[in-house]
Amino acid sequence: MTPREETRPRPVAHPPGPPGQIALAWLLAQQPWIAPIPSTRRTEHMAENAAATSVALSADDIAALNTLTSTGVHGARYSRQQMALVDTATS
Repeated sequence: MTPREETRPRPVAHPPGPPGQIALAWLLAQQPWIAPIPSTRRTEHMAENAAATSVALSADDIAALNTLTSTGVHGARYSRQQMALVDTATS
C-alpha cells in the first residue's frame, strides 16, 4: 500500500471488491433511475465494472460511503478568466 492510499478514508471495513467496483455499486444503490456509464480501455476492467451489479453493499456500507459525499462542493468550477469565456446566454 502506498502512503497516498494509507491516507484515504476507508468507509467500508471489508470491501467486497476493488474501489471502482464499490463506487459503481454505491451509485447503483442510490436510486433505481441512476445508470452510471463507466469507461475503460481494458477488457478485465469492463468485466469488473459489470460485476458491480452483483456487489451487495450493506446498509452500513452505503451509509459510510454516503458520508464521503456529504462534504458538498467547495470552490468555483472555473477560474474568473475561464468564466468570462463561458456563454451564459440561453436560447
